[in-house]
Amino acid sequence: MLEVRQLVSGYGPVEAVHGIDLKVAEGKAVAVIGANGAGKTTFLRTISGLMPLWSGSVTFEGRDVTRLSAHELARVGISHVPEGRKVFKPLDVETNLELGSYSRRDRTGASTRQDLERIYELFPRLRERRRQVTGTLSGGEQQMVAVGRALMGRPRLLLLDEPSLGLAPQIFHEIFAVLRRIMAEGVGMLIVEQNVRLALENTESAYVFQTGKVALHGPSRDLLTNETVKKAYLGGSI
Repeated sequence: MLEVRQLVSGYGPVEAVHGIDLKVAEGKAVAVIGANGAGKTTFLRTISGLMPLWSGSVTFEGRDVTRLSAHELARVGISHVPEGRKVFKPLDVETNLELGSYSRRDRTGASTRQDLERIYELFPRLRERRRQVTGTLSGGEQQMVAVGRALMGRPRLLLLDEPSLGLAPQIFHEIFAVLRRIMAEGVGMLIVEQNVRLALENTESAYVFQTGKVALHGPSRDLLTNETVKKAYLGGSI
């Protein structure tokens, strides 16, 4: 579904990502893990068009999307859930969700309502709070809004940056149960996650970033027992 080849990107004159190769298959979840400053968020923001790609290529469902802008990438089926959720706090829940369908060419009143019903089925709590100001929700509920807003774009690939940030493990697992339902429909997921254990327990494969490069790559279950990963990120034991 997604193939990234030799991606290079950075901030201003500083190169932060140095020639990354990565693949995501249809209906599969792939994790990107690593220490702070390893280039994980930079990599994700470059794929979604929020940062310029210096060199390399990005192919999505067989199409070269390397030079597409962020809104064009959203239209071809790539949705980004940013770190910190970035919901529109003064607006109510339903308006936040509706904004997720803005870039869709088939956006109509009927299709938006149908998609809203789908989000409320996945996250019943949001139906109860649909007229509530989003800034008054809990962190977990705001994350549900952020994920729901991304799903309103009917993505084929979902990019999630630190989805567990500030959440109790129970809430994260509740949200990830919804994501698994979405994956069963063929949606691929690329997840940047600081909580290494959660990331590896909830994905099929993973890439370990170190100073902007891929240090390790393999099935998540293997990386859970990899001695290097255990010592660096899991306190030395499982």
